[in-house]
Amino acid sequence: MREHTVCTPKPSTVVWENLDEFVRQQIQGVLQELLDEEVSAFLGRLKSQRRAPDAAVGSAPAAYRNGYGKPRQVSTAGGTVTVRRPRIRGLAQRFESRVLPLFARRTRAVGELLPALSLHGLAQGDFELALRGLLGEGAPLSPSSIGRLKAVWQQEFDAWNQRSLADLEVVYLWADGIYVKAGLEKEKAALLVVVAALAGLGNAPFHPADFTILNQRVSAPRLGHAFSTHGLTGNLGWALAPAFLVGITALADWRVAYYCAALLYAAVLALLFWQRDKLRTEVVVRHPDAPKGADLDYLKLPVVWWSFAFFLLSTMTLAVVQSFAPSILKNLHGVSVEVASLTISAYMLCGAVGVLVGGFVAAYGHSHRLSSDRVVALSMSGGALLLLVCATGWLGAVGTMVALAATGFAVGVGGPSRDMMIKKATPKGATGRVYGTVYSGLDVGFAISPMVFGGFMDRGWYALTLAGAAVVLFISVYAALGVGRRTGPQGSGAAQSAA
Repeated sequence: MREHTVCTPKPSTVVWENLDEFVRQQIQGVLQELLDEEVSAFLGRLKSQRRAPDAAVGSAPAAYRNGYGKPRQVSTAGGTVTVRRPRIRGLAQRFESRVLPLFARRTRAVGELLPALSLHGLAQGDFELALRGLLGEGAPLSPSSIGRLKAVWQQEFDAWNQRSLADLEVVYLWADGIYVKAGLEKEKAALLVVVAALAGLGNAPFHPADFTILNQRVSAPRLGHAFSTHGLTGNLGWALAPAFLVGITALADWRVAYYCAALLYAAVLALLFWQRDKLRTEVVVRHPDAPKGADLDYLKLPVVWWSFAFFLLSTMTLAVVQSFAPSILKNLHGVSVEVASLTISAYMLCGAVGVLVGGFVAAYGHSHRLSSDRVVALSMSGGALLLLVCATGWLGAVGTMVALAATGFAVGVGGPSRDMMIKKATPKGATGRVYGTVYSGLDVGFAISPMVFGGFMDRGWYALTLAGAAVVLFISVYAALGVGRRTGPQGSGAAQSAA
């Protein structure tokens, strides 16, 4: 009997079945070599060569390799590859690779291809454009082959598009989205407009309700500390929310993070229901003969709109720090994005400490007849002066970051006195309406500030952006003093009549 030997190809042999994997491995190897060559060119020596003994400390010749970072996946047009970035020690500043930036997860071609396919190809049934985008303009696709494929897919698409839904009980919500290209990150995300609108509607009753409860359930001597606790927890929530969501996303995924956020809301709701007896307030009963529309008479009070203007202007400054501080620090002082982003957390944390201190200041002012609007004016003036100093650039990178954090502390000190100021300007029985109107200035300020100062940033006016925020904060000082001038005996009488 003749013996037949069947030769199986070695795993390294390139055949049709593993061609895609071979191409992907070649891309992965080339990309890893490019990263190593980039480091060699930066250091001025190969991997096996020693550094110069007379090199200046912190310079590239004095730096040295320190192994590789964790494996990292990158999506390319040839597939997803895994590489490890070389690590460098001994530099004064972080080495930023131009081959593979720090937060890049896909190549620019892949990032531009996906929305293009959705908008112009797949969404319109243009399969030729989809194939050309996936396989490239030089792909061997003849008109006849594309025509045959498109004819089959078109029939399936038409059949799916015209199928009957009579036997299905479908509940749907039409949700639009905005694809934002602005921002520091390489990866852009779609903002779900409907989700944001629903979240805003859910948050809308918060300030009118909680300030009504605080004003009715807390005694006057302790009200400053109550406002301080209210603002302190708010600042801590602002600071910890990104760490909460990003941390859970890193451990699991974004869906689990949102489920955890929903559970947190459920826990808060359960706590409020459990302690509902401590949240009861006095309901103001309207006289049957009250004229129609009397509930809106408070809008005729000038002090309400002066308070609204104060919240709008002061919040515009906070929006500048939160939206643009990392970009400003990076462009003015060469600070890395990671370090610059910590300034926002430092601003919010220092603001929380300032709110805590501001509770004692508000309590002292109440017992010693110190006008709350003057406390607000002094704290906001201090924050504005710090922003002006930051705009000059005299403090350098570290000094500017410290000054921005100190700005948060200065503004935070005025927080409890600000709420006391609004309480004094509020007519009896209109707490919810006045606080709801006044605090809507927060949302308006957050909305218009990026549009105003975003134009400055687009033109490279980074220092002028900080200076502009300082000027706006100074104008809010004038608005606060305007509230104080209109909260005298005459203003109180008008407020009572409006209620």
